[in-house]
Amino acid sequence: VFTWYEWLILAIGSGLLVGVMFLRLTRFEPRGDLTLPLLGTVLFGAGVGYAADLSPFVVSAVAAALIVNASPLRRRVRAVLSAWEHAIYAVFLVIAGALLELPTFWILVAVPVLAGLPIAVRWAAVRFGLGPLKATRVPPHVGFATVAQGGVALALGINFYISFGGAAAGAVVTTIVLGMALAQLAAPPLRLRALRAAVPD
Repeated sequence: VFTWYEWLILAIGSGLLVGVMFLRLTRFEPRGDLTLPLLGTVLFGAGVGYAADLSPFVVSAVAAALIVNASPLRRRVRAVLSAWEHAIYAVFLVIAGALLELPTFWILVAVPVLAGLPIAVRWAAVRFGLGPLKATRVPPHVGFATVAQGGVALALGINFYISFGGAAAGAVVTTIVLGMALAQLAAPPLRLRALRAAVPD
């Protein structure tokens, strides 16, 4: 069993090594298709993280961050990652759907609260941060435009389930999935409000 700092060092170190592996592989064929090397690298990083009892998500995220920032082919790498985003998101949703549990009714109470907190924080950060920054041209409700969430929270929830398991981990995944669903439903009207605030009458 690793201590927290050993776990962190090993996870980051593994991610960096996996990222360096991709950089070395693409160095010899810079004009080739990057889809297979990039996908293989990310899956290899996830496998290393799982086999070493680390976080597959953290290892893959560190590797991807190194690749995107250090590779001379960063634009092509970003294009490949963008092209695969929806497919990977769909896979995460399928996995999360298989892990859904409802061990207690209180989850249904916690979900709206936990879904509303990030929305309130994003709105407040922009609304009350404009004054100190003297950004008078930025509408106060523009923070609502960032309500829609990506798959990072979902991936972290699945990673938590893999690492710890049990009913508590299932409850965490259920809470995250339902919270993301509420945030996605709330995103269109809130974004419309932000756009209306940004366009003067």
